[in-house]
Amino acid sequence: MITLGEGTGPVLDLGGRHGELEAPVAARGYTYVNLDFNRPPKGVQGDAHRLPFPDGTFTMVLSVDTLEHFSAPWTVLDEVRRVLIPGGRLVVSVPWMHPFHGDDLWRYSPLGLRRLLENAGLTVESFEGRDGLFTAVAATAGSKLPRLGPRLVSVGRRIDRLAGRFGGDGEAAAHAFHVIAAKPTAPSGRSTPP
Repeated sequence: MITLGEGTGPVLDLGGRHGELEAPVAARGYTYVNLDFNRPPKGVQGDAHRLPFPDGTFTMVLSVDTLEHFSAPWTVLDEVRRVLIPGGRLVVSVPWMHPFHGDDLWRYSPLGLRRLLENAGLTVESFEGRDGLFTAVAATAGSKLPRLGPRLVSVGRRIDRLAGRFGGDGEAAAHAFHVIAAKPTAPSGRSTPP
């Protein structure tokens, strides 16, 4: 996950399951709110397509490996924009070159993800590829060889770090993307999704 700076205010974790991000979010000074479609042990049961919160509630929204699972991600992003305070941030992590894992509906290219965020009226502040081709190949092999999976991914990451020293396009062969996008502080027009 992208490293979060110190801060205050409520942070919404979309699809937070068992609240795995509560401790690291709280350690940085934020108040953690977990939303999951299935009843989480601590948190709010709800649908990200219709967030059960008033406008301007959250300082930050996290979508860590969840955006690819929503049936209408453009609707979810409209809802995220609605519940963010002006200047609030969305932190997104999505797979790109990653094995299919059961209930994925979408994969986002760099261009597609940027456009989706911009169409929701969010401003992309940071966009980075995570890992690379060798990690993606290792993760795919590891999905077929579960006992070796973690070791293979570790080796793939090491090779990607080494290869990264020689340059190249980090987005073209990224295993996943980490993005930070912000809700503008002033009202602006937004276009509707395709």
